[in-house]
Amino acid sequence: MKALVIDFGAEKLELLTAALEKFNIDYFVVRHGFSIDDVDLSDLGAIILSGSVHCSFLPGAPDLDKRIYDLGVPVLGICYGMQITSIKFGGRVEKSPTPEFGATDVQFYDSKLFEGINKHAVVHMTHYDYVTKCPDGFTITAKTDKCPIAALENKSKNLYLVQFHPEFFIGNADTTIFKNFLFNICNFSN
Repeated sequence: MKALVIDFGAEKLELLTAALEKFNIDYFVVRHGFSIDDVDLSDLGAIILSGSVHCSFLPGAPDLDKRIYDLGVPVLGICYGMQITSIKFGGRVEKSPTPEFGATDVQFYDSKLFEGINKHAVVHMTHYDYVTKCPDGFTITAKTDKCPIAALENKSKNLYLVQFHPEFFIGNADTTIFKNFLFNICNFSN
């Protein structure tokens, strides 16, 4: 199996690919705007949507074909990846009144993605925008003092979305999140 990384213009894409290499996961990267019909999606075990320096709700923002969510492959959306997915499913993204940067305390709720993590942990946030309306069928799975929707999931669609950046590996929670996604949700071999 392999993972598909969709790059929306992430500042630190190399951190995301290094995370996959750390766990010995085969992957390939495509840039946003690619045609789903032109990519070999055989033996796909995971889709990871990167962060971005772009604003997800402005005209001309990096986009993706919504059919990517119909492949039956688990999706991890990180920051921009969370926002664009929320928009695609009817949620809303707006400017944050108080952007978050750097080490941030997050309160986690029950989620397969967060199994084994303390209810409070420190993660790396970097965002000016955030999800303000949860899409139908999604459940809020984390929050911060300044970001009431810091993570979302839709179990039936296998979609896991986080506003923060676990690829920065600033604490044990980040390692656990990647392990849970890759090995418990996507069923890659250890």
